[in-house]
Amino acid sequence: MAKMIQSSGNVFKDLGRSDAQAANLRVRAELMLAIERYVKAQGWTQTEAAKHFGVPQPRISNLMRGKINDFTIDTLVNFLASVGQRITLAPDTNNNKNDYDPAIDEMADKLGDVLDLLPRLKQRYRSKPIPKKPAKRTAKR
Repeated sequence: MAKMIQSSGNVFKDLGRSDAQAANLRVRAELMLAIERYVKAQGWTQTEAAKHFGVPQPRISNLMRGKINDFTIDTLVNFLASVGQRITLAPDTNNNKNDYDPAIDEMADKLGDVLDLLPRLKQRYRSKPIPKKPAKRTAKR
């Protein structure tokens, strides 16, 4: 059985990212989630969202699939601003490391393929063993 570890409150920090990387990834994850929720609330298809944001549809697809490495904070802020959404950013001055934010866990689940998070998240937070990938077999010559 895997050992349970107390979360720091930032899933990216828990996965070994530096404080700066974890903070940047968390902001991007929150912005991506806000955009995804906005698109869904508007009832837009990816094609319609792309037109509103002024980008090709594949960019919206990547956003909806949580491809966090494809987007900068600037790009995500510009997406929201382009549709009249107001963005508020404030530092966490109370530094409560045990704040739990389910929205970040939701986004982290989507980021599994990009940051290879899902297997480690399952191991760390759900204490279920991760099956090992079968070894690749090479053909004998």
